[in-house]
Amino acid sequence: MSDLPSAIHPDILPRLDPEYVAIHNEHIAHRIPPHTIPWNPDVRNGPYIPGGSPVRTVGA
Repeated sequence: MSDLPSAIHPDILPRLDPEYVAIHNEHIAHRIPPHTIPWNPDVRNGPYIPGGSPVRTVGA
C-alpha cells in the first residue's frame, strides 16, 4: 500500500472511477486522518463557529 496517510486501499482502487481517484490522490490522500492525531485540548481555543473568527482586512 502507499505511504500516503489517506491512500485508497489497492483492493478498492479498480472499483472506483479513475476521475475520482485522481481527485482523491491530488487533494485527500496526503492528509492525515483526524482520528489518528493525538487529542490536544488547545483545539477548543479556536473559533468553533464557521465565520466566527475575527474579520481580516484584505487588499490595498
